Amino acid sequence: MKTGVGEGGYMLELGSFIGNSASTFARAMQQKKLNATVVCMDTWLGDAFMWKAKDKWLGQQGASGQPRLYEQFMINIVGHGVSELVLPVRTSATVGLRYLRSFIQTGELPPPGVIYLDAAHEYPETVLEIHLAWEVLKPGGYLVGDDYDAYWPSVQQSVNEFVLYMGFGEFASRHHVYRWAQHMDVQREL
Repeated sequence: MKTGVGEGGYMLELGSFIGNSASTFARAMQQKKLNATVVCMDTWLGDAFMWKAKDKWLGQQGASGQPRLYEQFMINIVGHGVSELVLPVRTSATVGLRYLRSFIQTGELPPPGVIYLDAAHEYPETVLEIHLAWEVLKPGGYLVGDDYDAYWPSVQQSVNEFVLYMGFGEFASRHHVYRWAQHMDVQREL
């Protein structure tokens, strides 16, 4: 975590759901006494998979009919005592990454040192998210993700296409470290 994010830096989480991974990252920062931020980009509206089984994944809907995932996210972030380290941004990953890119290009913001991708889980959205994330990632940074398994063939397809598109030489020349984790033990990895 310290080598990727750095003191005073930030990591970007794309797809935050109810805040479990954001809380884990923020607690790791606390344990390492790292002054950094977890920026969480999500619409908190759920994805197509969640809407198909909305009673299981989306919980009770608000008055507008929308899921109350954002409210649950905030309850969890506050409950885990990490609200000072977590900045939620309500937007899709693609819109948020393009917006962030504009600030990085003008020098108004530094690029993130770690990007954790756990957003769309659909093709071609995921491959687009990976490409956009790679564009904003700090040289030497870490691009990590979740759900590269048989249950999510669209994630596998997207990651595989990206790796083929970039080619091994591109990874070495850009000085990025590309990692995609199926199951990440955050306490050991960070």
